Amino acid sequence: MLHSTFTSALCAFLFASSSAMAATLIVGSNDGPIVSYSLNGNTLTQISSNSDSTAASWQTITPNFIFSVSETGGTDPGTITAYTISNGVLKKVGSDKGLPGPVNIAVAEGGSTGGHGVNLWSVSSTGTIKNTGTLPFTERSIDPARQTASFPHQVVVDPTTKFAVIPDLGADLIRIFRIKNGGLTLVQNIQALKGSGPRHGIFWPVKAGIPPTHYFLVSEMASSVTAYKVTYSADGESLTLSATIDSKAYSTFGPAVKPGAAGGEIDISPDGRFLYVSNRLDLTFSNPSSDSIATWSINTDGTLTFIGLTRSGGLSPRHFSLVTLNGQDFMTVANPTSGDIAIFTRDVATGRLGTTPFASAKLSGAACASWKL
Repeated sequence: MLHSTFTSALCAFLFASSSAMAATLIVGSNDGPIVSYSLNGNTLTQISSNSDSTAASWQTITPNFIFSVSETGGTDPGTITAYTISNGVLKKVGSDKGLPGPVNIAVAEGGSTGGHGVNLWSVSSTGTIKNTGTLPFTERSIDPARQTASFPHQVVVDPTTKFAVIPDLGADLIRIFRIKNGGLTLVQNIQALKGSGPRHGIFWPVKAGIPPTHYFLVSEMASSVTAYKVTYSADGESLTLSATIDSKAYSTFGPAVKPGAAGGEIDISPDGRFLYVSNRLDLTFSNPSSDSIATWSINTDGTLTFIGLTRSGGLSPRHFSLVTLNGQDFMTVANPTSGDIAIFTRDVATGRLGTTPFASAKLSGAACASWKL
């Protein structure tokens, strides 16, 4: 969801392990349910709809569970819910409340973030969720309308699984925490460009257990991508980030920032060669109207080369995911404003996306689209 007015933001950072099944697309909606689909040829077919979560704006999928957060807004507590899935049908197995306005979940050996701070949860082998603590954040940045308080927008765990990195849109900070004994200890706050609104980030290269060399950050308010060099201490007990490229160098539109646009999701292709960012409120394409996905190639030194913009298949692409199905690579995009779920082919050699959807479906408020393989 693109925040025009902010409630507190929640991210979750949990622990879990499920059964193999055919590929199922899980789509959460700002307007209510979580809907599952199968892809048959170039047709998306609905399997089931589950309304146990209200405003199910984000899902994170683990081998054993699907975790969903309910972005209820206002001062109402946010909810995190655990589901199992069988034959594409979701079953609720656990739930707990936390800070208001949850928007993201990351899975690791520890807890979660939210509501001007961080929530911590434990998760049992059966999916029971227990809130084990809260770390409050009090900083805010310079924009009087968009940065009235701290708004952590994501938790991402580094490939060594020792650290959690939290972009804070309201404070213009990148918060780095050490994960240890089921808790979080602050290592460092990195100052981002004032007024930029850090939203989501991703490590590169992504290889389990191997320290990455770079961290790419997309900032919502500046519509920019910043490349940071990642440094670990000799004993691996600390992680630092240092900007290698000014955040304005990589506009989410390539050569120039388009006024009014807002960067959304960020991801890297499985082979580590291409980086993708969604752009909301840009209306680059017309007939029909569509926002965009920006594509870069990642050079060996961590710099980026802009490839171009392609359609997102709808309006306000909040989330997208990359998947390989039956030997074909795809990007699946959730466009909540228009309610479009769009699947595009992806050329693994060039990184380019198809110009029209390979498959599509409509779901009011579609906000997060991820595959359970």
